[in-house]
Amino acid sequence: MIAFRKIFTDTSFYALILLNIFFIYEYKDDPKNYSTIIWVFWCQSVLIGVFNFLELLTTRTVNSKGFIMNDKPVDPEK
Repeated sequence: MIAFRKIFTDTSFYALILLNIFFIYEYKDDPKNYSTIIWVFWCQSVLIGVFNFLELLTTRTVNSKGFIMNDKPVDPEK
């Protein structure tokens, strides 16, 4: 249930919904133009990447407990 609350408070969720609505509208206007579908996927990929990049920039704490690299636990000080 907590995951649903996070989804509905996430601005990227609403941005993707609005972008999909916009592109569905554009596609219905000219369905023979197949490049519309390609632009939909490209814009979504860029939007997802931008929001993930911003989330990485604004992360304050990182929990490395249980994270293993090269069969060794990760030292959080490095």
